[in-house]
Amino acid sequence: MGIIEFNNFKIINAYDIDVQNKDETLIILNNLNQDYDFIICHNWHIEKNLLTKVFPYPSLKKKNENCKWGPWLDSLRVYKTFYPNLESYELLNLSKTFLKEDQIKLTIEKICPKYKKFNPHNALYDATGSFLLIKRLADKFNLSNFLQQ
Repeated sequence: MGIIEFNNFKIINAYDIDVQNKDETLIILNNLNQDYDFIICHNWHIEKNLLTKVFPYPSLKKKNENCKWGPWLDSLRVYKTFYPNLESYELLNLSKTFLKEDQIKLTIEKICPKYKKFNPHNALYDATGSFLLIKRLADKFNLSNFLQQ
């Protein structure tokens, strides 16, 4: 699982979490600021299903609960809306089309230098790509209309 903490689209911290190590994962998740506005992902249905299988928390924050999954800001949905004529909306294709070459890798090296997997479908790589794609549009459009529960 790749997690990027950010505030106003400035990265605060990043984690590459081995979900097989439940103790480590729960410690990291419990230490994250749970007062976030949304979760960025690519294809929220898949991400939500994966997260709730491993960590069955409620989808909405309720009083006195520490963890929530959502709302979601899905880069797939955003880019399909703003760029309806692309041949592919796979994260790799969107990254190659809209991000500078090696931008994901350079961002990962800066925020999480111990992470050495710079390939698509690795958790922190995909999280970084989704974050950068959303960040690219965040000051141009009101993306709050794309939040999903």
